[in-house]
Amino acid sequence: MLHKHFRGEGSSTVEFGSSPATIASAEIGPAQIDPAQIGPGKMGTPPLLLRAADWLSDAAGLLRRPLIADELIEIAQRRAGLNDFGEWQFLPSLRVLLQSCESEAALGAFGRFALRWDVLRFLENLLRLRAAEKASGTPAPAVERPIFVTGLPRSGTTFLHSLLMADKANMVPHCWQTIDPAIVGDATGETRAMRRVDRQLKLFRWIAPDFGAMHPITATAPQECCEITAHVFASLRFDTTHRVPSYRALLENAGHRGAYSFHLYFLE
Repeated sequence: MLHKHFRGEGSSTVEFGSSPATIASAEIGPAQIDPAQIGPGKMGTPPLLLRAADWLSDAAGLLRRPLIADELIEIAQRRAGLNDFGEWQFLPSLRVLLQSCESEAALGAFGRFALRWDVLRFLENLLRLRAAEKASGTPAPAVERPIFVTGLPRSGTTFLHSLLMADKANMVPHCWQTIDPAIVGDATGETRAMRRVDRQLKLFRWIAPDFGAMHPITATAPQECCEITAHVFASLRFDTTHRVPSYRALLENAGHRGAYSFHLYFLE
């Protein structure tokens, strides 16, 4: 059952009842784009700008320098000022992801920048989540009665998830919380994080202006499980943004129990 739910996009909801907390996960299929409905020049940044960025990066040798897992881990530890990632065994899948992107995805300058930014963000989040866990003196709330919302792509599951979110008895991880999860509970930090994520999403909408029509997203919108499990590099999120068949094969062969164990940990 875990494998079935992991194969699509997903979202997470916590339902409060008589027990401390109940998690509900909503599964959402990947968006489908009909090229005939997209006008010329509407999707993505100007091609000349991307080609210029690729040319300059190649001239500087940046496109020929691979992203190395151990180097990125050291950078994340230095930035966060922390070293403990906790129990999560993410290094093998991270190495396969980076190698697959290098040999199969044919990333340009922007793609490499986005991949590096994502990897460092996930690594730093892992470090900060572990530090917050060690500093907390209270046990995590009990998790019971998950609710799964399943459906075909473009069938309205995103809207259903948002509708469930409107019920005060339910609690979901917001988009900004999956980007800065360790600051939850700090009112000032939360406000800054929401503003920062809104700026990032504004940039993303400039890069992919039609994406919002397919999948509206804001800093406070409910976020999906594929973004959460990406923190341990066990998510089909990467398969939707890069051509990484070797990484996809790794996920299918390894199974998804570890990913959903982290999903539970994240929601707690």
